[in-house]
Parts: sequence; C-alpha cells; structure tokens
Amino acid sequence: MGEKKDKQKIDIVQSDLPDFLRRFADAWEKKGGNPEFSLNPDAFSRLEIKAKTQEPSGVVRVRLIHAIPEGKEPSPEKGKINFKALKKRMKSRFKAMGASLRQGEPIPEDALDSFVEDYRVMMEYLHPKESDPEPRMGLCKALSKAHEKGDATAQKTAVDNLRREMKECHKSYD
Repeated sequence: MGEKKDKQKIDIVQSDLPDFLRRFADAWEKKGGNPEFSLNPDAFSRLEIKAKTQEPSGVVRVRLIHAIPEGKEPSPEKGKINFKALKKRMKSRFKAMGASLRQGEPIPEDALDSFVEDYRVMMEYLHPKESDPEPRMGLCKALSKAHEKGDATAQKTAVDNLRREMKECHKSYD
C-alpha cells in the first residue's frame, strides 16, 4: 500500500522555534484549524518533524512530512465513507473494549462513544433506505446503559451479543 506525502518546509528564526512548535500543537489539537499547517491528525501513518539550523544565518529549516496511507478514509462529516477502513476501525475499537473488560477495567468512555458512533455510521451505510437507524442500535444502547451503571457483567453480555451480531452480519456479506 502506498502513501501520499504532504511535505512542508518552513524557515524560521531559531528563537521562534518554541512558538512555532506551540502553534503546530494547537493546530494538531484543533484538527488542522491553523492554515499555516496542512495536516489531518485523523489520517496519517507517519509524522516527521525535522529541524536543522542553517549555520551562518541562524535560521532553522523545519520540514514537516505528514504521510497518509493510500485509501485512508475521509472523516464521515465529509459524507464519504470508506467501508473497509470503517470496518477495520470498528474491529480494533471492539477488541480494545473486550480487552478492557477481560482485564477487569471499565471500557474507556471515548472508546465506547466512538464505537457507538461508528456502529451508527455502519448501520446507515448498510441500510441507507431506513430513515431511522435507532431500531438497529439496541445492542449499542444496552452496552452504553451497562457502562453508565458500571455493571461489568452486563457489559460483557452486551459485548458478547454485539460479537454474535457482527459475526452474523459478516456472514451475510461474505
């Protein structure tokens, strides 16, 4: 699989390097909200930041290389869904939730929220003619309720039910 590289070269005065790095971090947190940097924090396989001082002038040349894997899905907000990437992301989040439960730890709130949102997107993708995806969200609602109550047994049951549902779904599409 290839990569698309977004490269930027920026020359700055050495004393401005800390401020530059702060602006970069802010742009990263705001998901590319700074036009100075063309980056997408949600879609990258590699990020390189190289700073080299140009000796006689004292100017620092900063190279930002933001490598994006070919076929990396755009965010769902843009209206395009890469089914393969969505399925892969859901699988990894599902495994992480199961691992947390096996270790006796609660499922991280952000992992659960992102899985539920991905599940909703998946249901809308697989069943586009349904005006309301809510009836298909019952298993995720059960998991969310068990998580809110802190009921580990109910969470494990909900995860097992989701696992069975996913296996049935994958069988029907294979």
